[in-house]
Amino acid sequence: MTTLPPALPDQREEDLRTLAMIAHGCMAASFLNGITFFIAVIIAYVKRAEAAGTPYESHFASVIRTFWIGFVLSVIGILTSVIFVGLFILFGTFIYVLVKAVIGLIKASERKPL
Repeated sequence: MTTLPPALPDQREEDLRTLAMIAHGCMAASFLNGITFFIAVIIAYVKRAEAAGTPYESHFASVIRTFWIGFVLSVIGILTSVIFVGLFILFGTFIYVLVKAVIGLIKASERKPL
């Protein structure tokens, strides 16, 4: 019995994989300059429909979900920072977004959905 070599991913999926990795990388880099998180969510919203049915659909959905959760938690953290609770919320948000970005990068590099 002969085994066939694994099928090569098509160019569309490779492009989506690259964009998913860029979006996750932008999420991680947002702690250095902030604006890259907006770039990540724009990429995710633009490519979400194109990624339907591929492993990268979950990556773009995760970037969008992480953005909105991070945004809401950051606003709450900033508003409550005067009573120092906000500092813990902001730190937790930092860890949450960083972990989601790293997991996303790892899964995208392995060509697996989240």
